[in-house]
Amino acid sequence: RRRIAFYERVGFKLWGEIAYIQPPYDTTRKPLDLLLMTFGDIDLSSTFKLVNTTLHREVYGVKE
Repeated sequence: RRRIAFYERVGFKLWGEIAYIQPPYDTTRKPLDLLLMTFGDIDLSSTFKLVNTTLHREVYGVKE
């Protein structure tokens, strides 16, 4: 809560209504439910699918 409040004070927006699951970094770990925040003129309600696919591919190496 404190971290979210800090980022909101400096202009980030919390997208708490959008479910995001971080893939595991390796096979010994489980996926994590995370909250996404954006900064600037980003509307995740219309771009989430692209953001999700890009994060999974570029950061976690997940091929969909």
